[in-house]
Amino acid sequence: FAINGNKCFSFGNDVNINSTHGEMSEEQFNWFKQEIAKVEKDETVYVFMHQGIYNTVSGTLPGEGWHGFRNHGDEIREILKEYPNAFVFSGHNHQSLYCQRPALLGNGEEANFFNTGSCAYTLDDARENSFGSNAYFLEVYEDYTLVRGRENVDGKWIPNASYLVPRYYW
Repeated sequence: FAINGNKCFSFGNDVNINSTHGEMSEEQFNWFKQEIAKVEKDETVYVFMHQGIYNTVSGTLPGEGWHGFRNHGDEIREILKEYPNAFVFSGHNHQSLYCQRPALLGNGEEANFFNTGSCAYTLDDARENSFGSNAYFLEVYEDYTLVRGRENVDGKWIPNASYLVPRYYW
């Protein structure tokens, strides 16, 4: 689908829906490869995934009990290196936007990855319950996107989860 002319992809676990890990079928992976190849390298693209890709954002880091994509995660990340204007949003782990790495910015080298937090309950870096409901707001401009984390319970912005991401032109 598209938002204001920007291509968007949404996918998740379609192999074993009862698994806490994400497993992408070959059919879904091939569809993604085929469709993203139609996107120009300097276009903005949005990717929404339920489970995250290993070692990108909070909840996917080594030692955090990661429950992300078991297959195709590395391949998806490799494909997205060609799209520095890609914004990849993933969740599943409920890690708060206050955690150590709510985002991994690609800095023109690869896509930008964001942990989406949770609207139900959040976990801290020790994977303990922390009261909260987090979300991102995006303000999209011609030359940059402002990604701002927000705590929904008290209606305040989360300073350490606010990013100005420049648009890269190739």
